[in-house]
Amino acid sequence: PNRLEESAYNALLYNAGIFFQTCFMLEAAAKIVARGFVLGRGAYLRDWWNVLDFVTVILGLVEYLVVAGASASVLRTFRLVRPLRALRAVGRFKDLRMIVNLIISCLPLLVDVFALISFVFMVFGIIGIQLWGGYLRGRCYDMDSGRLDQANIDAVCAMEGDGGMGKCVASEQCLRIYMNPMYDSLTFDYIGSVLVIIFQVMVQQKWNAIMYYVWDSFSFWSWPYFVLLNLVGPMFAVQLFLVVVANQYSNARAQQREAEKAAVELYEVKVGAVTANLPRTSHTGHHLSFDPYVVISVDEKTKKTRIVKNSSVPEWNEYFLFPVSSAASTAKIDIRSWRRQGPHDTIGHLSIPVGTLDQEEEGTDRWYEVCSPDGASMEGSIRIRTQWRLVSSEEWSPLPEIDDEDMPEEEDAEDDDVTFIKWLQSMLRLAAESKFLTVTSILFICGNMLAMAADHDCDLVEDAYCKNFEAQLEQANIAFTSFFVLELIIKVWGLGLVTYFKDVSNTF
Repeated sequence: PNRLEESAYNALLYNAGIFFQTCFMLEAAAKIVARGFVLGRGAYLRDWWNVLDFVTVILGLVEYLVVAGASASVLRTFRLVRPLRALRAVGRFKDLRMIVNLIISCLPLLVDVFALISFVFMVFGIIGIQLWGGYLRGRCYDMDSGRLDQANIDAVCAMEGDGGMGKCVASEQCLRIYMNPMYDSLTFDYIGSVLVIIFQVMVQQKWNAIMYYVWDSFSFWSWPYFVLLNLVGPMFAVQLFLVVVANQYSNARAQQREAEKAAVELYEVKVGAVTANLPRTSHTGHHLSFDPYVVISVDEKTKKTRIVKNSSVPEWNEYFLFPVSSAASTAKIDIRSWRRQGPHDTIGHLSIPVGTLDQEEEGTDRWYEVCSPDGASMEGSIRIRTQWRLVSSEEWSPLPEIDDEDMPEEEDAEDDDVTFIKWLQSMLRLAAESKFLTVTSILFICGNMLAMAADHDCDLVEDAYCKNFEAQLEQANIAFTSFFVLELIIKVWGLGLVTYFKDVSNTF
């Protein structure tokens, strides 16, 4: 009865296998007929996941073929490909497919990490061989009979003159003629075995027992070797792998979002920052100096122009392409002034709708008023051009002719006469943002720290050098303080008091 039940169960499994194999063959045949086999864009075998499906179907089909002269055991070997059918599910879910592609894409990037870790392995391996080669063979032997101390056969000893902690009794002597511990597998005699030991220490698997063997045979002060390996392994090597995988995962997710976004794009818009007319004086009458550039954002995609140095009438003439996927999309335009230190200043901003165009509307080329960062109106305008096209089209919408009255007046585009005070302020601003002042300040700070570190308590009466030393140290402190005051004046006058205190380091 048991054999009959087993036979019926095997027959059920066999018929179920034929059923599923037939379903997989029909699926493959339908895709091949619909997309083509190899030739043409989007063909069946142009997708690697379809290649995996096709190989699985063909190898599974061989299992059910009766080949003349072939034994049943040979055909049963093709059943080993049955687990490949589970991989077919990966191609059906985009998240699983992305993870598999992520693992494959990480392999080239991990080559550098493997090379670095291999270099660390070799360095520590060479150190281990040079320090402890043959040391773990030490055992205690009786000086009269020459026999091995069987009671302590697993205990490693240190020879006379070595700093090891394993000592033999008075009637015994340590000789390095026995095998290494753990059936001669734990040894620093060969680079291969040392690399295995390094790996074991890095993964923190009974590494303390290895360290104790080295303590007994060499010295207690071998512990830094093992501590460094513990630091390099879990805290350095593993983190390198995680950084590569995490960075690649972020890129893969971004690419997936871009692909999903491209599938619903309506059209593309080209936004160009041409020129601007920025205010040259503040509401208090102070002269304003800018290093302006423009940041343009459409649907979370951001581009920025080059920086124009010290100009209130900058000209960029730069154009950027953005995909538009919503009728409510807007182009957010921020005009900013570059700063060497601290956050860049926002001069003004505006928003332009770019998701409401239709096929009859042409592009735009006009001047827009700019709002201040707090939303209030301000003097200043910027010239923006927009053109659009459908994703399937290659032609951009035409630009209109700009009228003369749309242009700013010529006198507005000219800078005011610069007085000596304004010129001096602009020069001080350039000096405050220069790399030379930053490097010089760092050098003076380092010198001041050395001077403070050199100061010590000395007797002016007994120590002949003390008086001159204190006088020179006081002169040095005066020089350092004078420079720091000069730096403060340059930054406050050049950048302005408000801008100066926006930087936390300046406040400190």
